[in-house]
Amino acid sequence: MLLFKQRLATGLTATLTSVALMGPSAALANDDAANYPNKPIRLIVPSAPGASLDTMARLIGAEVGKSIGQPIIVENKPGASGIIGTTAAARAKADGYTLLYTWTAFIQAPALHNHPPYDVFTDFAPIIEVARSSFVLLGGASLPASTAKDFIALVKNNPGKYNYGSPGNGTSSHILAELLKQSTGIQINHVPYKAGAPMMTDLMAGNIPVAFVDFGTARVNKGLSNIKPLAITSRERSPYFPSTPTFGELGIQGLDLEGWFGVLAPAKTDSAIVKKLAQEFAKAVRSPEIKKRLEDLGVTVVANPPNVFAANLRRDEAKWKKTIIDAAIRMD
Repeated sequence: MLLFKQRLATGLTATLTSVALMGPSAALANDDAANYPNKPIRLIVPSAPGASLDTMARLIGAEVGKSIGQPIIVENKPGASGIIGTTAAARAKADGYTLLYTWTAFIQAPALHNHPPYDVFTDFAPIIEVARSSFVLLGGASLPASTAKDFIALVKNNPGKYNYGSPGNGTSSHILAELLKQSTGIQINHVPYKAGAPMMTDLMAGNIPVAFVDFGTARVNKGLSNIKPLAITSRERSPYFPSTPTFGELGIQGLDLEGWFGVLAPAKTDSAIVKKLAQEFAKAVRSPEIKKRLEDLGVTVVANPPNVFAANLRRDEAKWKKTIIDAAIRMD
């Protein structure tokens, strides 16, 4: 009996010592993680309402909210290529109640802008890479070419005569077109728009001959007589555009760049909270109904966990950064 009491006292002393070493903040953090979530979660979206990023965030957020028993409230903070909303998320309290739903511009911004007020790798904790998407080079009503090879030959024979559109300076569409110019040696002029919708209107009206468009936008307009898919940036042919060749098939290298969508939290968010969120978001996007609705938007659901998402961020950041620097694209 005496021996049992001695062991109990020793164990109790060790436990108390461990808690003391952890400190009150660590103990509180563990308690918060155990009770998480107990209030609504704010999901910052660095784009305007109605954009594809916003649509996806609301769709997924509603599903996750039902599962965790707390609403996920989407807060749109557009502007400066996503920097305004991203900065707000980076500066938020790391308690799991402010998250960021973002896309490829997140890793493009540091190469496009001089020292944005956050670091994509040290100020955020990746939660889940929801989906990936590619781009298609669309020819418009005024393009007198029906294939990508014919388009490139046409522009080479008429340097500086033709234009391409983009939803704005520094967008993926702009970056890919500049990469195409480098890869093929064509001379074509950039016409930046304030958004994708007016660009598509002009493309279909014949005011611009070509533009790189994300799969979601291209799918919505697929089959229209005044646009034609010329080539896609996927590594392999896409079921969305089965008869459209990849740039790789055409012998044009370096255009196998993809976009992505994902959820991140401020850095130092408790790992238990990150793990729980990753599981809940993965369950939501893998559910047949949500997966189908996301695919209808032209994306491929991947539901990659935090470690895979983190590795993909570093890989993709390096690829986009090289492209942006090589094309001398700057936003400052």
